[in-house]
Amino acid sequence: MENDTKLGKSKLSLKQGDIWFGKEVESVHVRGSDYIIYTMVGDDHCSWYYELKDERIDEALRVLNESQVKISYKFRGVVSGVISRLILNAVRTIFGERENKDAIASAIIALEQKIDLLVGVKVVIAQNEKFKVWMTEDNRIVHHVKKAFMTPEVGEAVKEFKILESFAIAMLPLKNHSLFFRRLAAAFAGRLESANDPLISGVFEELRLYVNKTVENGLKVRYLSIAFLITFIIVGLTFLIHRSHFFSGFLQQAIVAVSGGVLGAFISVLERSKNIIISEHETDALIFMQCVVRVFLGGVFGLILVSAVVSGVAFTLFSHSSAAMLLLGVVSGFSERLIPELIQGISMHGDKQEP
Repeated sequence: MENDTKLGKSKLSLKQGDIWFGKEVESVHVRGSDYIIYTMVGDDHCSWYYELKDERIDEALRVLNESQVKISYKFRGVVSGVISRLILNAVRTIFGERENKDAIASAIIALEQKIDLLVGVKVVIAQNEKFKVWMTEDNRIVHHVKKAFMTPEVGEAVKEFKILESFAIAMLPLKNHSLFFRRLAAAFAGRLESANDPLISGVFEELRLYVNKTVENGLKVRYLSIAFLITFIIVGLTFLIHRSHFFSGFLQQAIVAVSGGVLGAFISVLERSKNIIISEHETDALIFMQCVVRVFLGGVFGLILVSAVVSGVAFTLFSHSSAAMLLLGVVSGFSERLIPELIQGISMHGDKQEP
């Protein structure tokens, strides 16, 4: 590498790898007869130098600097690769089209218009000489890693981050996005800083588990809410019918038992809700049908039980009390094995009696 003294004769001779006032030249973009556009290691965007002073270039660069102030304010000093390329294209036009006033004006206007279209920075998560991680105002995570620090480990970290980010966008409810993506951005910054640390790499897995549990808990809430609504409607209707005395005899007892069966099924759902495992890939329609089927089976079990009592097949001691019939209905709905085992027992007894 050449030192500052040798390069002091002419800055136009700068090349990649040279040291200029303690900083290394990362790349030279354009070199003209009287100007050079280059980037120093650690800088966010390009720099330039020119020897033959020109009022048109001075004015264009003054306007460009005003745009950079606006950029710094909107993006809180964090400049992405996209913005860097926009600035570089504008500088190239200023020097390359110095005789074309309209081209220079159009390039600066185009830069400002594109900057206005970009979403501003909401918060800077991490920023150093190696990388930057920030969140935009629409809760997107953006990162920029210097080429000199782009290692296979860093590339793997970026890949894991993109996969988890896409998964979270697809699965998480919008109300959870802001908090989750702040956590993800912080984890991603730590992963970039210590790409080889196994403890840091495990953070992504913890966040993936958080997404799974959040989605699963949301589905559980909907599952229990639907079960409660269906139970409330069925029990309410059966109570009104029972109070109206529209039916009598077996039908009146059947209404009580069905109501008890539905209540028993709902109690079973609540009692086992901690152990319910719902895949995040299940649809709302499937969850709704699971609720309907579970509550419906409770009612059916209650109906079968009252039939067994009235016919004298089983539980005949409970045949004279509506309260006892309700209790039996609750038990039949709560226990998923009681009625199937009763049916199986009746079937086996019938087989034994065949000649």
